[in-house]
Amino acid sequence: MKKNFLNLAFALLISAITFSSCSKKAKEETKEATEAVSDDAKDAAGSAAGTVESKVSKLSASAKTEYDAITKEIERLDTKIANASEAEKVKLEKTKETFVKKRDALLAD
Repeated sequence: MKKNFLNLAFALLISAITFSSCSKKAKEETKEATEAVSDDAKDAAGSAAGTVESKVSKLSASAKTEYDAITKEIERLDTKIANASEAEKVKLEKTKETFVKKRDALLAD
């Protein structure tokens, strides 16, 4: 009985040492993998931020161009309205109102 108990205790001691060493190795591997993934995620986030900034600047340039074109059209309509007959003025005022709404919508975004 005593011999069986000692054999069992010895087996438990050996298994505890084996499992604890595997656990340490697994922790180290997990830590290394986590650091690698973290570095990859930071790199990806940095490149994504650059892409977004590029798209925003292009969009801003496009919106500015559109705003300038609409403003120029409103100015052209003002000139036509000044020289138009009453019937034409009504049509031109409605057209101008449409362009003003488009321009205001650009500013709201």
